[in-house]
Amino acid sequence: MLSSTRSEGKVKLDPKLFLTPTDIMDIFDFSENSCYRYLHDAPFRVERIGKLVRIHAKSFWAWYNGD
Repeated sequence: MLSSTRSEGKVKLDPKLFLTPTDIMDIFDFSENSCYRYLHDAPFRVERIGKLVRIHAKSFWAWYNGD
Protein backbone atom coordinates (compact mmCIF):
# COMPACT_ATOMS: atom_id res chain seq x y z
CA MET A 1 0.00 0.00 0.00
CA LEU A 2 2.98 2.29 0.28
CA SER A 3 5.35 3.35 -2.43
CA SER A 4 8.97 4.06 -1.67
CA THR A 5 11.45 6.53 -3.04
CA ARG A 6 15.18 6.54 -2.49
CA SER A 7 17.23 9.70 -1.99
CA GLU A 8 20.68 10.09 -0.47
CA GLY A 9 20.68 6.46 0.69
CA LYS A 10 17.46 6.84 2.68
CA VAL A 11 14.14 5.25 1.79
CA LYS A 12 11.08 7.45 2.22
CA LEU A 13 7.65 5.81 2.27
CA ASP A 14 4.86 7.76 0.57
CA PRO A 15 1.26 6.67 1.08
CA LYS A 16 -0.83 6.25 -2.03
CA LEU A 17 -3.38 8.94 -2.75
CA PHE A 18 -5.65 6.50 -4.55
CA LEU A 19 -6.24 2.77 -4.28
CA THR A 20 -7.27 0.57 -7.17
CA PRO A 21 -9.91 -2.15 -7.24
CA THR A 22 -6.99 -4.62 -7.22
CA ASP A 23 -5.85 -3.16 -3.88
CA ILE A 24 -9.36 -3.64 -2.48
CA MET A 25 -9.49 -7.21 -3.81
CA ASP A 26 -6.19 -7.92 -2.02
CA ILE A 27 -7.26 -6.31 1.27
CA PHE A 28 -10.62 -8.11 1.48
CA ASP A 29 -9.81 -11.20 -0.58
CA PHE A 30 -12.75 -10.38 -2.89
CA SER A 31 -13.24 -11.74 -6.37
CA GLU A 32 -13.20 -9.14 -9.16
CA ASN A 33 -16.99 -9.24 -9.61
CA SER A 34 -17.64 -8.95 -5.87
CA CYS A 35 -15.22 -6.03 -5.62
CA TYR A 36 -16.88 -4.01 -8.39
CA ARG A 37 -20.36 -4.73 -6.97
CA TYR A 38 -19.19 -3.54 -3.54
CA LEU A 39 -17.56 -0.41 -4.96
CA HIS A 40 -20.83 0.54 -6.67
CA ASP A 41 -22.30 1.60 -3.28
CA ALA A 42 -19.17 1.76 -1.11
CA PRO A 43 -19.24 3.62 2.24
CA PHE A 44 -16.09 5.53 1.22
CA ARG A 45 -15.24 7.86 -1.65
CA VAL A 46 -14.96 6.19 -5.06
CA GLU A 47 -14.32 8.06 -8.32
CA ARG A 48 -15.16 6.75 -11.76
CA ILE A 49 -13.30 8.28 -14.68
CA GLY A 50 -14.56 6.62 -17.83
CA LYS A 51 -13.94 2.94 -17.19
CA LEU A 52 -11.33 3.58 -14.48
CA VAL A 53 -12.31 3.19 -10.83
CA ARG A 54 -10.18 4.80 -8.13
CA ILE A 55 -10.71 4.84 -4.37
CA HIS A 56 -9.57 7.81 -2.29
CA ALA A 57 -7.09 6.21 0.10
CA LYS A 58 -7.65 8.65 2.97
CA SER A 59 -11.41 8.09 2.83
CA PHE A 60 -10.98 4.31 2.60
CA TRP A 61 -8.55 4.04 5.52
CA ALA A 62 -10.69 6.33 7.69
CA TRP A 63 -13.68 4.05 7.06
CA TYR A 64 -11.58 0.89 7.50
CA ASN A 65 -10.19 2.09 10.85
CA GLY A 66 -13.64 3.22 12.04
CA ASP A 67 -12.77 6.93 12.11
